[in-house]
Amino acid sequence: MKLITGLEGSGRNVTMERYYISVDLVDEFCATHKLTVLGRIKSNSRRLPDEAKEAGGQEEQSSVFA
Repeated sequence: MKLITGLEGSGRNVTMERYYISVDLVDEFCATHKLTVLGRIKSNSRRLPDEAKEAGGQEEQSSVFA
């Protein structure tokens, strides 16, 4: 949280490493601090929707964003 001091409300994007990101943290950044977040969330992360945990069924060289 110290790293985003001064960025609150700016609408900027914060990129996070997968070891530090969580659904709760993303919710807080978006709702409270008005920041967007980019990063990979581990598939065993709690509160991750089941749709996001499903692998496969995508075309090669495609991406899914939530």
